[in-house]
This record gives sequence, C-alpha cells and structure tokens, in this order.
Amino acid sequence: MARTTYAVVTYDKTTGIINLGTAGVKQTIDAITGVGNGVQITNAFNTVYDSLHFRINNTNTSAGTLTIKAGEFCNNVLGDLAIAVPASSEYEIKINQPDRLQFKDGSSIVEFSAGMTGTFAAIAEATYLG
Repeated sequence: MARTTYAVVTYDKTTGIINLGTAGVKQTIDAITGVGNGVQITNAFNTVYDSLHFRINNTNTSAGTLTIKAGEFCNNVLGDLAIAVPASSEYEIKINQPDRLQFKDGSSIVEFSAGMTGTFAAIAEATYLG
C-alpha cells in the first residue's frame, strides 16, 4: 500500500464552525494502517497557517498509535511524534511550531498503527487577524 493524499481543511474564524460531516473532511483510516501507509497531508504548513489540529476517531476496541513522521527541517532530530489514541475514543491533537514535522513541500505525514479503524481529519488554523 501507499500513503493516501489528504488536503488540509481550513478553519473558518468568521463562523468558528467546521462541519466534520462534509464530504471529504474526514478520511477513513480502516484500510491505510501500518508502517509506510497513512496520509500525506498536502499544504499542511506551507500557507499562513501556524497551527494544525489532527482529529482522530478510533472506533477499534483496542488502543492505537498515531505517528506524525519527522520532517526535513532543523528540529527533525527529535524524531517521529507517536501519540497513543485510546480505544473507542475521539482525540484531538494541536501542533504548534511545526518545523519538527514539516517537509519541504509543506506537507506532513501521519501513520496509524495496524488494526486501527475510524476516521481522521486535519484542520489548519491561522492566528493572524483579518
């Protein structure tokens, strides 16, 4: 298998609403688990966004791991960021200052442990005013 390309969703500060039920916002992860699979999030950090929210819904009855791969910039020496996701739960992770996890094309890569089921969404948030 290969990674699935996923376009980041932009948080709308004027309404404060993201409809996670909109087609294309959630990525089903059931068939893209295991090392070398997962999602490559395009435009994750190469715009005006400086925060990225990952929302994972683990529908499996076992805990799993979401791994954000180390990128290509200076803080990548810290390695991958592995986060335990409890069984049958919805979990949100906010990434600030993404240089550890960002690739030169502005993307980020997320992998899910084998056997995880559920959905994933990546939401960009800008802190600028305007």
